[in-house]
Amino acid sequence: MLTARLMEAGWQVLSPIADERHRSAETLVAANDPPALVAALAQQKVLVTEKPQGIRVSTDFFNNEDDIERLVTALKTTNH
Repeated sequence: MLTARLMEAGWQVLSPIADERHRSAETLVAANDPPALVAALAQQKVLVTEKPQGIRVSTDFFNNEDDIERLVTALKTTNH
């Protein structure tokens, strides 16, 4: 669901998505200005990790669809 929602919102997913065997709980998303994006998301209480080519979104057992929607909504308020 995470990768589908990110792509629907216009974000480029850098993590392998074609083969389910290579998927993980970490998704790498391209961003023009990773530090600014991480800071903007943090202001909205959405925590991601800065990477040279974008941001890393890590999900775990306790995340749900509402968390993904909150991330996508927060990303929509930023410039990418």
